[in-house]
Amino acid sequence: MILHNSKELQEYVLRMMRTQLMDKSGGFLLIASPWVSDFTFEEGVISMDSELIKIFPEEITLLELIQMVSRSVAHSKKKPLFIVHDFSINIVEKPLNLLLDEVLTQLDESDNWFLYKELSNYFYQKTNFNRIWLNRGIVGKIFENRNYKGKDITKAISEIGSKMDQIEKNKEYLDMLRNLINAGSVVLLNKKFHLKIFMTDNAVLAGSSNWTYSGFNRNDELNIYISKQSDELEFKVLRRYLDDLIKESEEIDLEKIDYFITICNYFLELYQKLVKDLSILT
Repeated sequence: MILHNSKELQEYVLRMMRTQLMDKSGGFLLIASPWVSDFTFEEGVISMDSELIKIFPEEITLLELIQMVSRSVAHSKKKPLFIVHDFSINIVEKPLNLLLDEVLTQLDESDNWFLYKELSNYFYQKTNFNRIWLNRGIVGKIFENRNYKGKDITKAISEIGSKMDQIEKNKEYLDMLRNLINAGSVVLLNKKFHLKIFMTDNAVLAGSSNWTYSGFNRNDELNIYISKQSDELEFKVLRRYLDDLIKESEEIDLEKIDYFITICNYFLELYQKLVKDLSILT
């Protein structure tokens, strides 16, 4: 069945979640979406369905929904799975709480540009999470005593500002991953996939919608619903594909998330200092 609009998409997601809640054995539940954020299901989708209103409150968010499912199957130890894009998050090999301190103790923090170069060289090998590093050709031209004009400073401040905006988005994304784990999910990172799919033991929903507010409410999306009963062969093919995807993915835990948030916070503070340094030159 083709789902043409957000209301149909939300309705079928909630129906699949309802079936999952009714199955106390703790069946398979996987959501794969490169980008994920919390959102509230559209008002009226639940209240207009006599079966859904028996299970869900009239308004419910994605995180609340995942928490409901997790609690219903807690005895089975089968947690909901989320596969998300890793955005070049690389898992480091040393104890996470020691890495930042180890680097900082070796550096002179009085020169903010020198500190940035040393830290970015170090952390670039560990993570290139969503391109938070500066264009050194733009900013370095000023800090490394080359010839520059006033417009170069303006351009450099704009460059740093765009990276600060990206860091804030990174933090929001990491917060969402943390919230999913706290809601009872297992979060897996994968760098290769671009599909958006929701699968349980009984049905699969696949298409163009990311599991975000825009994907479920705003964008012009198209999705397809397949039940195991109606097309068992295609269902099995998709299940095998997802099983392989799970094997290729790597779990991220709360410690690793906190580590990457620490990196984001440190570079956000450092970029603010670089902007202040540049402003003095104007």
